[in-house]
Amino acid sequence: MELYQLPVKLQIDCGATVCILPKRDHESVEICPEILNLQMCNKSSVGALGKCKVRVKNPATSEKFKVDFVIVDKDLTPLLSGSAAQAMG
Repeated sequence: MELYQLPVKLQIDCGATVCILPKRDHESVEICPEILNLQMCNKSSVGALGKCKVRVKNPATSEKFKVDFVIVDKDLTPLLSGSAAQAMG
């Protein structure tokens, strides 16, 4: 995937309901502050900094999409939700 011309590998998680990006890799992304608390599959929770829309390019089809991401201030794997992956084909 390509985010703001920066190649990033996103893991597709069919069980995820939101797309996640760690802030450390994307300092230039404009974040809309929002109070969010994410619950992980192991029942732990992570607070989020907010949301942003990011232009993503599907390398298989070369189509571009704007995807809503939740930005976290933790060292988490960038995730693409199953519904976002399906919408992108």
